Amino acid sequence: WAHVPELVIPRFTGETFSGTYWGPNGLKLHSEYLGLLVVALAVVGAADRQRRRIILWLGGIGLLFLLIALGASTPFFRLWWEIVPFSKSMRAPGMALFIVAFVTAVLAAFGADRVASGTAPRFARVALIVGALVALLGLTGVFGAMAESLGRWVEVKLALPQRGAMATAAAGTIQWSALAAGLMLAGAGGIALARARGLAGPRVFAALLIALVGTDLWLNDRAFWNYSNAPDELFAGDAIKTRLRSAPRPFRVWDVDVYPGAALMADDISQLYGHH
Repeated sequence: WAHVPELVIPRFTGETFSGTYWGPNGLKLHSEYLGLLVVALAVVGAADRQRRRIILWLGGIGLLFLLIALGASTPFFRLWWEIVPFSKSMRAPGMALFIVAFVTAVLAAFGADRVASGTAPRFARVALIVGALVALLGLTGVFGAMAESLGRWVEVKLALPQRGAMATAAAGTIQWSALAAGLMLAGAGGIALARARGLAGPRVFAALLIALVGTDLWLNDRAFWNYSNAPDELFAGDAIKTRLRSAPRPFRVWDVDVYPGAALMADDISQLYGHH
């Protein structure tokens, strides 16, 4: 449950790679952020009476897989575990969130259609108010304080060390990330208002909305993109590889922690051990 606020508040649980992740899952290398603006559009889309049948169907799928993603945090997972074949072989129930993200994206598309066509007249006002409120709460450190409180609870309840301190370190990031998300939502409210008053054409509205959604998601995701010179460094040639490539086959190399992982396979050199 500690991850649920991150569905709409970016960086809420911190990041493992920066040493600020304070949640209960020590293997967490990803983000649950669906996008505050995306979720807002999804709410508008879910209210579309013209698509009631498919919305109910998608909503049921999204709710089902949200319960699965929450794992043992709800009693439902015990039912799923016992009834559904092969569910006991699942490595990480949280991976099911990608289906929730897909459903959210489809509903957000419906919502964007409604806002563009003028059939959701209250979106502009609500988006401006909620966006400004989220930005204000983020800027004043309210969301950061929530994370610190939950981090201390995780540390005490699950006996995981330093979670409170990690949450305190994450609070600074939450401050600006929530501010940015709130401003993006408020910005969407602004362009929706301009569209409703005839100040922005459909192409301008679409371009600005895409830019706002993309920027919001990019600001959250960019820290997870890491670039390296692996082809030149990890798989670089050397005297040993040159000697092995010239040796007659068949043979297998017994690599005693000289090369990382299955690095020799990059040079088509067969290893004795490894997943290959």
